[in-house]
Amino acid sequence: MTRVKPWKGERKPLRALIKSRKEKSWNEKRLEKERRKALQKVRENALREKAERRKREKEAREESRKRKLDNEKRAEQVQIVSNLAKLKKMSKKELRKLQVRGD
Repeated sequence: MTRVKPWKGERKPLRALIKSRKEKSWNEKRLEKERRKALQKVRENALREKAERRKREKEAREESRKRKLDNEKRAEQVQIVSNLAKLKKMSKKELRKLQVRGD
């Protein structure tokens, strides 16, 4: 025989601990399935809207970046170097500042 520890309580067989589940009727199952389908549709719509919003925001950022680059190109001052001897006389520091464009 085993000693029963008062704070643990009395041990019961496993079959006594498992509660029997109540079977659902066909109507209840159908309603549950409809609820799940409706919830799934709502989730899909929310995900689709979120993806569309992100896509629009990404396109807006791209457009803004392109517009900014165009504005910078229009606003910059350029000097065309036609005499290549000037390039040979320039120091390394000055050469690093140059930008070669194919426009």
